[in-house]
Amino acid sequence: MVPLSPLDSWFPAASFKAIRALLLFALLASCVAVASLLVSVRPFARWRGARFLVSATANFIAGLLVLISVVLFTAHVMLDSVNPQARASFQWAFFLAWTLCPLFVLSGILALFVHSSCPVREPGLCPVAARREMLACSVGSCLLAVLSLVLLCMALFTDYWLLALGPSSTGHSGLWQECVAGVCVSPAHATGYIQATRAFLILGALATAASVLCLLLSLTSCVHIPVSTSLLASIAAFTAGSCTLVAMGVYTGESWHKNQDGQIQLTFEWSFYLGWAALPLLALSGTFALVAHQRHVGYESL
Repeated sequence: MVPLSPLDSWFPAASFKAIRALLLFALLASCVAVASLLVSVRPFARWRGARFLVSATANFIAGLLVLISVVLFTAHVMLDSVNPQARASFQWAFFLAWTLCPLFVLSGILALFVHSSCPVREPGLCPVAARREMLACSVGSCLLAVLSLVLLCMALFTDYWLLALGPSSTGHSGLWQECVAGVCVSPAHATGYIQATRAFLILGALATAASVLCLLLSLTSCVHIPVSTSLLASIAAFTAGSCTLVAMGVYTGESWHKNQDGQIQLTFEWSFYLGWAALPLLALSGTFALVAHQRHVGYESL
């Protein structure tokens, strides 16, 4: 029987530290989500109207951090093993971490639904407070959309999607170039899945830019159009998220079993993870823009 390879031989110590840090921050975010729902004492009474919004945001952040950590762990364990005879199996703690991701997302969606269903005319809530809450959602959505646009552009134009470690040389590749031993070349003919990934990421970046533009128009109020700019921003953000999901899903599916040489260690790198990180941020941006639209409608009715 071939003994199990030590996990340290496949998994860098820096990655372990990053996963621990991400899970600790997720724990902190989940504590904030629970604490925001318990705000009822007099010193914090002014924040009661936004407690569900804060809880939803903290839940989404916690879910994002857990997702990044378990995807990082899964990718390294599945792709970094250089001994094909070694056997490794995931256990209950690993699956428990994966289970937390949809639970955090569902909790955040539920908190957002409760927040948006609350009537705007709450006790002590004046039109100024309603407008302040609407602007807070718009600003948060705009910041998330800008961050998503930066991540998409970095993922699109950097060359660290895949890293190959061979016995004599090291190489890395992206959507436009392949680099071996410090020499980068652009392939004459890109494969079909690379072209599809490029196209959908470009569409996602354009839709994200449109969402940012709509949110800036809603904040500055310099242009008046018959359609709510916050609603347009929400639609654009969800469209960008869908394009990003298709692009990353296609690339992941085609690259997952790409390595057929046992002497080459193939792993996803930071450009790949930036593309995946933009996805939940776009979903959050679209959700906040939708809440801002609903609050805008309620504010106009006051």
